[in-house]
Amino acid sequence: MQNQFKEDFKKLTDLQLVKAFNKQLCHNGWVLSPGEYLIELRSAFYDRGLNPAAIVHMRGFHLKKEYESVLVAKKIIPKKHLEKQLPITLLLDSETKGHECIYLSPKLVFYDRGLNPAAIVHMRGFHLKKEYESVLVAKKIIPKKHLEKQLPITLLLDSETKGHECIYLSPKLVIVEDPIIKLRRYMECDATPILLAVQHNIVQTLLDVTGIQDMVLIGFKTSNQIKSVNLLDGNKAHVLQIAIPSKTMLLFPKKLILECNTLLLVKRPSIEKFLNDIVKIQVN
Repeated sequence: MQNQFKEDFKKLTDLQLVKAFNKQLCHNGWVLSPGEYLIELRSAFYDRGLNPAAIVHMRGFHLKKEYESVLVAKKIIPKKHLEKQLPITLLLDSETKGHECIYLSPKLVFYDRGLNPAAIVHMRGFHLKKEYESVLVAKKIIPKKHLEKQLPITLLLDSETKGHECIYLSPKLVIVEDPIIKLRRYMECDATPILLAVQHNIVQTLLDVTGIQDMVLIGFKTSNQIKSVNLLDGNKAHVLQIAIPSKTMLLFPKKLILECNTLLLVKRPSIEKFLNDIVKIQVN
């Protein structure tokens, strides 16, 4: 019978072997000779180079229902462990003996989206303490404990030469949780630039900009590229509201362009031309 099991397992794929194990949990799928079956199944795992360490003990398999498993890159992992971080290693060819290694967290969706999770990860995965609760600010994931009143950013402008021309600002950071806000309440008397980081999931944010004058409101796409420009010159006597779909917005006075960027304005004869040349925003 043992030899028959061995021959049967040779016909199965790696994934089918794992499914064969799952069928034995809680005695639901046991065959006539379960002991021999499980011995040969365990041997088959090792013969294939699979790693069943999480589902075996000294005397055999863990056979409780909670050990139902999946196959991940040659490693057999109980589903109950899937929420945990799984460290992986990429091996690179090296001119010397052995390999060069890169250690990664498998949750690469942040990197796939172009997000920057540097503040919440370490060599083996994520920082998972409550203190690392975070917000998203222009593609950068920032723990709330690290949020400061001002956040250094860079505006990249189109240039006739290679690369971009840059403007460095330190705007006041405002985390927007409500889809309807009165923008004036966040403004200070010295018209400090304001970076709005929208956290809600509503399609648009409704901004009450009543009475705001000589200001520029730029909306950015999720790619951090510029999406919209609004020149605000409202009348205090009339309510003015605008709906912005952007999750990152920058509010600053028009005079900031004139006072701080004379050199950049030499080849840009108007504020409109200057604004038109803004390509994207970066959080430093």
